[in-house]
Amino acid sequence: MTPPFTEILPSGAFSAHSVVSAAFETGAAAVLIDRPALPDAFFDLRSGLAGDLAQRLTLYGLRAACVVPDLAVHPERFREFAREANRGECVRVFATRDDAVAWLDPSPAPPISP
Repeated sequence: MTPPFTEILPSGAFSAHSVVSAAFETGAAAVLIDRPALPDAFFDLRSGLAGDLAQRLTLYGLRAACVVPDLAVHPERFREFAREANRGECVRVFATRDDAVAWLDPSPAPPISP
């Protein structure tokens, strides 16, 4: 069975290419990126990293949920990017991991036997 999503773990080499590759390698159609895996450059839109990720995910028909617990500590431009991204279906920014997982894997829980 194909996993609903794969998780991107903190590493020294974060790029849009590495995120897309991880999804393809596991056969997942979505990725979960928790705050520790996001480099500081992701929050600086001048770096192009967030935009490149959104563009590649769209190109390959993948989804990503980024967990950013305190959006207010990041630059205004990134907060604008997050608000705009959250209107779409490709990349979304969530305050909690639980909310991100729920969006990535909306399958209902199996019934509980009495």
